[in-house]
Amino acid sequence: MQPKITYTKISNITIILLLIFSMLMLSNIEIAGFPLYSLLSLIISLCWLSARIFFFPKDGKPIWTIRYVNDLLVIAVLLFELLAIIVKLFQEPEKGDIGIVSNTIIISMALLYILLSEGYKISDVYFDLILYSGLLVVGAFLLPYFTEMQGMSIIEAVSRSSGKMASYIMLISMISVYQYCICKDKARSMFYLLIAALSFFALFLNQNVVSFWLMVTYFIAMPVVLRATASLIKKDMQMLFVFGFMLSNMSLLTDYTDIIRKEVSFSLEHSVYLELLLAVGAIFFFHYWDRIPEGVDLERLVMRKLRKGYQFLLKAIGVIFTGILLGGDRWASLPEMLGNDVVKGFAVPVVTSFKQEESGFYCWFSQLGVLGSIVVIIFIVLLFERMWRNYQLGKPCTGILTLISTIFIVQLFFWNPNVQTYVVYFVLLMSAAFYKEERVHITSIKINMKEKRSGGEDEKI
Repeated sequence: MQPKITYTKISNITIILLLIFSMLMLSNIEIAGFPLYSLLSLIISLCWLSARIFFFPKDGKPIWTIRYVNDLLVIAVLLFELLAIIVKLFQEPEKGDIGIVSNTIIISMALLYILLSEGYKISDVYFDLILYSGLLVVGAFLLPYFTEMQGMSIIEAVSRSSGKMASYIMLISMISVYQYCICKDKARSMFYLLIAALSFFALFLNQNVVSFWLMVTYFIAMPVVLRATASLIKKDMQMLFVFGFMLSNMSLLTDYTDIIRKEVSFSLEHSVYLELLLAVGAIFFFHYWDRIPEGVDLERLVMRKLRKGYQFLLKAIGVIFTGILLGGDRWASLPEMLGNDVVKGFAVPVVTSFKQEESGFYCWFSQLGVLGSIVVIIFIVLLFERMWRNYQLGKPCTGILTLISTIFIVQLFFWNPNVQTYVVYFVLLMSAAFYKEERVHITSIKINMKEKRSGGEDEKI
């Protein structure tokens, strides 16, 4: 007896195909002058919608109902884009792509919104497929750094821009870190650790300083967005230490060995300061961590006070990073007599990295015009609001999707990701906004620990 084909299976297969194509098809392949990825994304979206309408209709219910303001915007965008394509078809019939590539991508994402807004069950398979596909691309990116080979065509669309490459690698880094933190199997945990370390290394060689800050923000934000169990914090801090340790030793690897064949330079002075910062942070962390008695179930121990500390660090990082960007080129002209070489050393690279790329919002205004860009920004704001309404502390998958989507939206202020990367992040963003995840309830434990203080009071974690 053959297994019954259901709409859920069709949806899973469609999402899997979309993720694989988006992660692997980064080269500019064209058919009759039309980009292959744009064509495939439209075909996949149309096939999924057709299956929903003709083969798996709801019993006596409409296929899709308007529930939010976003839905009205999507309908308006669809009608506008279809009208624009019809006009261009009659105006420029002799050209290969007739100028409708951007229209095709927008239509595909609008159709994906209609289908994904129904809500579907996110699976770890999606995360693993992103990692497996991304591992091939990261390997192709790293190959020229260790051999005499030239860059491979599989990444030619993103490797020319440090911002595009950073957005792609960060996706792999963030997902592998999350998978490592929640994985209970030791063998698979080591696999996720290796993927994370490889993606960190690629991120460092890409040398986009803003992406370093965003990854640190991701590590600090994980215990804030997810339930701050001792187990999660332990693994998250392990990954942060791996990230910081690798970054602080990049100057030794690039400047004092011949392993890296390309010319890549890291400041030894910055590496020393970073190692000192790691050491100070480790002192505070282990001072707090050593107060946990042995034999305690780390999965049930929720460290609420430490979570508040991460909230403070998250705010501090935001203030410092914003101050660096607002200072701009003025950091480079600070008087030497103030003894602020360290400040300039960390601030100037961030400003330089920021100025090298065009932000996604700027590209929207240049390509879509003022009205089109305003519509897209309103749509993103409303979707972002919907995403945070769907978020709850006891929903781990929704929480990490919310965090990744928030990091993606922040990226748009600094660079414009590749169109394939846009689609993957959009799928994750839609999942964060509409996935109906059941809240996980745990019976947390509290520990009273005698502290040698003047009052002799007990303190709870």
